[in-house]
Amino acid sequence: LLGEGRTFLGTAGDIGVSAAKSVVGLGESAVGLGNLATFGALGKGMDAIGYDPKGTQSYLSSLYSAPQQAANARVAQADGFVDTAGAMLDNPSTIGHSIIESGAPMLASGAIGRGLLAAGGAVPGWIAGAVGEGAVSTGAAAEQLRQDDPDKTLGLGQAGAHVVYDLQRILEARVVGGEHGHVGQFRHGLGHERTLGAV
Repeated sequence: LLGEGRTFLGTAGDIGVSAAKSVVGLGESAVGLGNLATFGALGKGMDAIGYDPKGTQSYLSSLYSAPQQAANARVAQADGFVDTAGAMLDNPSTIGHSIIESGAPMLASGAIGRGLLAAGGAVPGWIAGAVGEGAVSTGAAAEQLRQDDPDKTLGLGQAGAHVVYDLQRILEARVVGGEHGHVGQFRHGLGHERTLGAV
């Protein structure tokens, strides 16, 4: 994460900013899961007392050091997958910060998966991990959708769509993850980072 124009203190501060953004992102997932049960009423109620994750994320982004903001801008300006991947390789600090920012949601996904395993039953670790990841990602998507809704709520159809999406993630784990996650873990000692968090 250190590079031209960077200082140790500046880089340490950037790491702290990404860690804070990770916590805010996890909070969005938690609120989003609550929104699925209340059709957005939880999030709308929190808005009334000052809840503003988008504003918080924007403010935190402004706290990055000048070199990191420049690196982030270069990646943001890239167009398409190939160009973005190339920009990230040219600005490797953005890769590190992406990993840091995904840290809290990843840990939460693993905790949910481990909870399922601890509850007993014959749930394979890779299925438990998929459930954990699906719950966190679905919560985040639901909250972002609610924030973009003019009424700041989540309709029945929208909530149902996200639940279906969550179930789809589990089915994908059975069909695809069963081969690549489950078998791969035992053959190669590797697997998805969130799946591994559950085993």
